Amino acid sequence: MLGSKSKPAVERTSESGHRGPLWRRLLGWTGWAGALGFGIVALLLGDIEAAAVAVAFLISTLLLRLRGGRLGAVGISLVSLVTLFFMGAAALTNARVGSQIQWVLITAVLTAIAFTGVIAAVNDLFRPADKSARSPGPSITVGLALLWLVGVTTWALISGDRATPDATISLVAENVAFSEEVLVRPSGEITVEVANRDLFWHTFTVEDLGVDLRVPVGAERTVAFDAPPGTYQYICAIPGHPEAGMKGSLIVTDA
Repeated sequence: MLGSKSKPAVERTSESGHRGPLWRRLLGWTGWAGALGFGIVALLLGDIEAAAVAVAFLISTLLLRLRGGRLGAVGISLVSLVTLFFMGAAALTNARVGSQIQWVLITAVLTAIAFTGVIAAVNDLFRPADKSARSPGPSITVGLALLWLVGVTTWALISGDRATPDATISLVAENVAFSEEVLVRPSGEITVEVANRDLFWHTFTVEDLGVDLRVPVGAERTVAFDAPPGTYQYICAIPGHPEAGMKGSLIVTDA
C-alpha cells in the first residue's frame, strides 16, 4: 500500500544457522581433509591412534550439519589443537635433524591441516557474520599453511642426514608396542637405537638409569648410557602407552 514503510531487508543465514559462510566452508574442507589424511596414514601404518583421530575429524565434520554446527566446530578445533601440538613438534624436529623426507612431509601436511582447522573454527565460532563474509582471512590462512609446508620441506632437504653412533640394541616402536619385550646386554656402556613408526611421539625411558630418549614421528634416535648389572624396566613415558603394553625388561649381566 502507498504510504506504507518498506521493511529493511534481513540478511538470511543458511539452514544450519551458522555464521560466516567462508570460514564454515573452510572448516568443512579442513574436517574432511583431516579425516582423509589421518585415515590414509592409519591404513598405511596400521596406526590405531591415527585411526582414532580420523574418526574424530569425521564425526566433528558431520556434526557441522546439526544445530547450527557449533558442536562440530568445537570438535574440529579440539582435535586440531591436539594434532597441531604433536604433529607440529614432530615436523620441526624431523626437519631440524634431516629425517627421511616422507616423514617430514606427512607430519608437515597434517600440521597444516590442523593449523587451518584451529583458525577456521575460532573464526567461525566468534567472528561476526557481516565481517567474516567479506574477510580475506580464509585465503590468508591457506596461504600460511602452504608456506609452512614449503618452509619445513626445504629445511629438511637442506639439513640432510646426520651420523649417529652404532647401536648395540635396535628397537622399533610400532602400533603402540615395542618390537622387543626383553633386552639382554652385558654391563658397561649400552647404546640403544629406537625407530618410531607410529604417528605420535614415543619415548624409551628407563627411570632407574635416568634415561629418557624422546623419539618423534618417523624418526630414529640413539642414546648411550652406562648400566651396572641388574634388571630394569623400560617404558614409553607418553601417558597411556605403558598401560597399552609399551614396556619391557632390560637385563644387564656381568661383563
